[in-house]
Amino acid sequence: DFYDAQRLKVCADLGQILFTPYDLRDDESIAKAVRYSNVVINLVGRDYETKNFKYMDVHVD
Repeated sequence: DFYDAQRLKVCADLGQILFTPYDLRDDESIAKAVRYSNVVINLVGRDYETKNFKYMDVHVD
C-alpha cells in the first residue's frame, strides 16, 4: 500500500527513489523491482522466523 511507505524518511533528490510493490516469493516481481539498480541491500529479513516467512526465505543468495 502506498500509504505504508509514505511515513518513511528518505534522503535523495526528486526522482531518485521510487517505491515499488513486490512479492517476496515471486522472483519476477523482485527482478522488476531491482531492474535498474546498481546496488541492492536486503533489509527485509529479521533475526528470527515469523509465521509468514522462514529464515531461509529472506536470507538466501
